[in-house]
Amino acid sequence: MRVATRWALILLIKAVVPAAAQHRVPEPRLSCDAVSTGGAIQGVLLNDSTGLPLPRRGVHLVESTRCMAVTDSLGRFEIERVPSGQHRLGVGSLGHRRFAPVEVEMRADSVVELTLRLRPENLAADCLEIERCASLLRPAPALVADLTESERLEEAAWRTSIALAGQRSDSDWVPCVDVGSERVRQVLERRIPSLASATECGLSEAPRLERGTGAGSPTTRAALQRVA
Repeated sequence: MRVATRWALILLIKAVVPAAAQHRVPEPRLSCDAVSTGGAIQGVLLNDSTGLPLPRRGVHLVESTRCMAVTDSLGRFEIERVPSGQHRLGVGSLGHRRFAPVEVEMRADSVVELTLRLRPENLAADCLEIERCASLLRPAPALVADLTESERLEEAAWRTSIALAGQRSDSDWVPCVDVGSERVRQVLERRIPSLASATECGLSEAPRLERGTGAGSPTTRAALQRVA
């Protein structure tokens, strides 16, 4: 059956509200400035696809963003006065695949040299590596059995969009969206119990899916059908 209404998937869900964000107590943070001596972490950050250096990227200890360095024009970095012990090194990966922190063991006055690589951004691939995110991409035919084809595509579009937008957030994040169809919203709430409307989040408006004839390309529509 031909469906005149097409849905375009919008991946920019801006209203991600961490639950109880205002009530969290900051955790104690390690600071490289707190010690007069220590080891050093040196290295270079490269684009995994091209092999070219990545300048102006933050490299930091997961325990403390104050214990960090910014890569130069050749992708080189150095973090000094790193206390002895086991640490995890993270990289700002905006525009690239999610970066899994690297384990680093430091000894007094030692120097650790590393070559780090960032892969091109692929939100879907990152999502599949996180069970909380991947589970939302899996179809649930029983839940959408009573929906029309158009509603199924809308549900799949929202579900995929929310999954990809929230994968970098912590486990108690709250997606704030305005779903036009009540039937679709009811299905989404069964998959995503934390789903909230703009009003519930205290927002004047929340992201929506754009609807209209020709709004979705055949490629996008086919992708949504596979997800559905």
